[in-house]
Amino acid sequence: MRKTIITLTLLLISVCFAHSQNEKLWEFDASPHGVYDVEHFGDDKFIYISHTQNTFYYITVRNLLDTTLVMQKEIPYRPSEIFISEDKTYFYIYSFFGEFIKYDYELNRLNVITPPQYEFEGSSEEGTANGYSDVDMNRNIAAVKQQQSTVDNRKEFRIVAMDLETGEELGSMKVNSNINDVQISPDGRYITHPEDKWPAKVRFFDAQTYEHQFDIESRNDDDKDNRLESYSFSPSGKYIAIKFGGSNDRYFLYNLFESKFEYIFTDNNKPTFSSLPKFITDEYFIARKLGSFDIDATIYKTEDLEPTLYLSQYFGMQNITFEQTYLLSHILSMVTLAQFDPELVSVETENDIVEVYPQPSTGVFNISLDESYLNKEYSIYNTAGNIVAKGIINNIDSGVYQLNIPDIPKGVYYFVVGDFRCKIVRE
Repeated sequence: MRKTIITLTLLLISVCFAHSQNEKLWEFDASPHGVYDVEHFGDDKFIYISHTQNTFYYITVRNLLDTTLVMQKEIPYRPSEIFISEDKTYFYIYSFFGEFIKYDYELNRLNVITPPQYEFEGSSEEGTANGYSDVDMNRNIAAVKQQQSTVDNRKEFRIVAMDLETGEELGSMKVNSNINDVQISPDGRYITHPEDKWPAKVRFFDAQTYEHQFDIESRNDDDKDNRLESYSFSPSGKYIAIKFGGSNDRYFLYNLFESKFEYIFTDNNKPTFSSLPKFITDEYFIARKLGSFDIDATIYKTEDLEPTLYLSQYFGMQNITFEQTYLLSHILSMVTLAQFDPELVSVETENDIVEVYPQPSTGVFNISLDESYLNKEYSIYNTAGNIVAKGIINNIDSGVYQLNIPDIPKGVYYFVVGDFRCKIVRE
């Protein structure tokens, strides 16, 4: 196990923060296991499902603070996802073969539920579940993709809602295209899936009646190559972030409570992303900037897309779990635990504030900076995450470095040297 403590910085309009309590706590290498999913398991443990190169599959529980092994169990099937009950007394593992296997917190298997089979019209065979599902643990229901070939080799698709205790079918939704994702909105109101038929859209079905309600379509009407690649909800279900691919990737933020588009992320001076935004709270989301590595990410404010925390070499953007102030993520066999408290984004204390003046400026900024940064290289980033200028800290006079950048265009930028970052505004 490698332990790395990284001090991160907060970016605000006219002040910089030299440090914060947000930090990476540990990285755990699960090799030779490849990790499928990882979740926070109770107050002081985390759980992950994995496999070895010899195709043995495991459920593993470890201590959250020091990663010591608590218990481990070999399982006879290929796992996909973990769904933990609200009262944290049991959990389900969804297998790649479409089954939901129920376990208690001692890893004892309690039940196996197979989605109900369905005979599609014009087909002599029953439909099969094949890999895409979501679970509403409040109501103990699952929404599962099913498909089947008809007699003339056409594909038929539906989403079936099922009771996770009995396996009983509660309702079904016939859909028009292959289903690459099935989700239940966090507030339990909708069952959703993406449809690739032009124009690409997210389709919404009532989670009680299973009737189609509405669609959110791509706003890029001229792009016939447009397709819907992925989408994610904010924790309350207020927002949905959508990635439309094709000739040009586009990211949208839609307000479901007010039925309106909030942003098209690639328009004008808004940030350009290379990953789908994933929400921490309704107020903050995390995304990877265009051109950055998988291990770099930035936390933004939903309200105005203001960057608030840059996470350099922090954790991968794949398979991130948020609970309380913990962020669990994994890429391949590496699992990372970090702490993030959204309240710290807006907290200012006298000892943390570092002056930048004048703000805004025509190109000359005085930045309070410790002499330990002398002779180090700095970079200036624009809000899209691109470097627009570089230089060397060649003089710090009485704790102040004078930055002179008269040639960059007007706008908002970020001054970065080592682990120090602050916002500067060029007028």
